[in-house]
Amino acid sequence: MTETKPASGSPLRSLKWIARILGTLFVLFVLFALPYALNPDGPDGPPPNAWPSSWGLMALFPFGVAAGFIVGWFRPLMGGVLALVCLAAGVVLPQIPLRPGVQAVVLAAIAVLFVFYGVLDGNRRREDSCVEQ
Repeated sequence: MTETKPASGSPLRSLKWIARILGTLFVLFVLFALPYALNPDGPDGPPPNAWPSSWGLMALFPFGVAAGFIVGWFRPLMGGVLALVCLAAGVVLPQIPLRPGVQAVVLAAIAVLFVFYGVLDGNRRREDSCVEQ
């Protein structure tokens, strides 16, 4: 079975690239913020008990969301769901300082774009395989 690709300039292809570009911008932001995340309390470092819990929480947001966007480049549906789950955990858990607001809505919109593209692309591939048979 040959893999079919969306036609050049199709709305589906545009949707994929919008999600990829916005997701990449967030991943780059996380990478630029990484030095602060590794040492948020200055040269003295964090309190002794802060590392295990803060790393666990940071694995959800922002690193989990960024990982979802990276996975979304190759598996859009899986990456979008991963980003949405990590983002939801970031909003629900009281220890993570992410509150529903503009940043959460923008990140959720990017993740939904990945999910939407993954669902539409999967449906298109199923239809194409039915036509070939």
